[in-house]
Formats: sequence, C-alpha cells, structure tokens
Amino acid sequence: MKQAPNLTIRLATAALACGLAGCMPAAHRGLARVGPQGAVTLLQPEGGTLRLVYDPVTAPLHQLAGCVLEVEGPRLGRRVRVADWSVLDAGEGSAPFVGVLRRDGLRWMVDDRNSGSTVTLVPESMGRLTEQAGQIVLVVGFVVGPHAVSVVRWAPLTGPGAPPLPARGRPL
Repeated sequence: MKQAPNLTIRLATAALACGLAGCMPAAHRGLARVGPQGAVTLLQPEGGTLRLVYDPVTAPLHQLAGCVLEVEGPRLGRRVRVADWSVLDAGEGSAPFVGVLRRDGLRWMVDDRNSGSTVTLVPESMGRLTEQAGQIVLVVGFVVGPHAVSVVRWAPLTGPGAPPLPARGRPL
C-alpha cells in the first residue's frame, strides 16, 4: 500500500508553483477602463478583467481610458503589476504615437515608445501641442513622409495639460 505524500510537501509545492507563475512576466491585452476611484482595469477580449498596479508618473495609464493597451508584467490572481506598456489603438483603429514631445531646432519630435522610432510632427498641424514640450503625449495622425506625421488629435498624458492623478495617488 502506497503512503500518501506529506501534506506539508504538497502545500509547499503548490505555493512554489503559484509563486513562480506569478513572477513570470506576461503580456496582456485589452480595453482600458478607469473606475471611480482611479483604478485602471483591463477588459480582455475573452471577457475577463485584470486590475493594473502601476506607477502613474512613469505609466500614465489612468489617462488612457477607451484605448486598447498591451501591458507586460507579473500577474497574481486578477492583478498585473505593470512593468511595460504600449497603446495599440487610440479609439479609431489606428495605433497612436506615444512618447515625450521634444524640440530639436525647428523640428518637433516624439520618441514613440510603441515602435521605438522617432517621428517628426508637422508643425502646422500641432496647434497647442507645442505647450506640452517635455511631457508624455499621445498623438493620433497620418504619415505624410518618412517618419513625418500630420497631427489629427492629441492628448497630454503627463504635465500641466493632463488631468490630475487619481485621488489615491497610486492605484492599487
């Protein structure tokens, strides 16, 4: 007759497996929603939801309600600690350009975190976007030349033009 494995060993094995699975970063996609307390959830295509745990200064996800995001990070239960993020769709089916707006001489540029490339913005299409220099912005536009984009709409994600951080400061 076989003897049943020790309960302590079985529990330790289960805890180790859960711990390892939770520490493994993975990519998660979905529609960003912001709750009344400022908590950001990701509505996944299969219908589930994940709560995002992040630093709102380096990842202004609370500004991206209605956008399709891809977040990477370890998941534990229904929560994901966001290590990296990108915006796949800004609402019209097109991928936006997201990054810090900077000026180099007469040219305005965004180092796009989604593609890793630098795009130059057509100055005549920018309007008040120039007031957001040095801030993270989301830009929707169309390509008019090699790495040149004409701005259709934009939103500040950090800085003076952005909506304030959630009341709790750091959503949990």
